[in-house]
Amino acid sequence: LLMNAIKHVTYGDIRISLSEEEEMLVILYQDTGEGFEAEAVAGKGLGIMNIFERAKIINGKAVLNTYPGKGTRWYITIPHSRAN
Repeated sequence: LLMNAIKHVTYGDIRISLSEEEEMLVILYQDTGEGFEAEAVAGKGLGIMNIFERAKIINGKAVLNTYPGKGTRWYITIPHSRAN
């Protein structure tokens, strides 16, 4: 997420938060950069694909919301259990 931000967010804010919701680690990434058409860049670079694939490998899920002029938002959930 941060490597993509370094490459593509030329101005604006970047925020990352971590939280826990019902045995899920939640990573929320938001930036106020330019945003983009997700369909237009599909398959053109490894960055976005790697985020989806890494979440999938650990039984998580990544959701991308981005639009030109509206910034980018990732919502990533990763299941976990607490050791008692």
